[in-house]
Amino acid sequence: AASRLFAKFWWLPPAAAAAAAGAVRAACRASPAFEMRLHGLILRLPLTGILLKKQAVARFAQSLSTLLQSGIPAVEALEIVERLMGNAVMRRTVAEVRRHIVEGTDIAGPMRRSGIFPPVVAYMISIGERSGDLETVLQQLAESFEEEVETAIQRLLSLLEPALIVVMALVVGGIVLAIVWPILEMTTSLRR
Repeated sequence: AASRLFAKFWWLPPAAAAAAAGAVRAACRASPAFEMRLHGLILRLPLTGILLKKQAVARFAQSLSTLLQSGIPAVEALEIVERLMGNAVMRRTVAEVRRHIVEGTDIAGPMRRSGIFPPVVAYMISIGERSGDLETVLQQLAESFEEEVETAIQRLLSLLEPALIVVMALVVGGIVLAIVWPILEMTTSLRR
């Protein structure tokens, strides 16, 4: 019965997934508050949230470093980096950092208070600002976070392999049980 159902309605799961993705995308466009909540939730997810946050920090540091090395002023560079951020929470944080810089503060202070960027990022940026070599510090930060992302992905994949083996064992066990169970019931009923 399950096989017939799947053969007849194989298109339903992909269509439902595509419809759900489209609905979420439309809701994000229609409501910035919904987008902020969703992206905040994504950043708080146990495994992938940390990975996505590190990836966003690496993108931020790499982009800002490249723009500053090109001679673009910090305020304009942060405006460009803000548009590059894929996550709405990160975009808002970069916008707040830019606003504070326009008001006359440093970059590290607002980043530290945001709670989104790891403390080491604000500390390193503070050192870069004081030493006058912010571009190099940002480049080193980007490389460091990219390495951390790579290591985290490798760790995640190494955990995924045993989990897939267990899932496959359960599926195969279920199929074997579905085949053997009726045979055992027939044998038992014939003996009676």
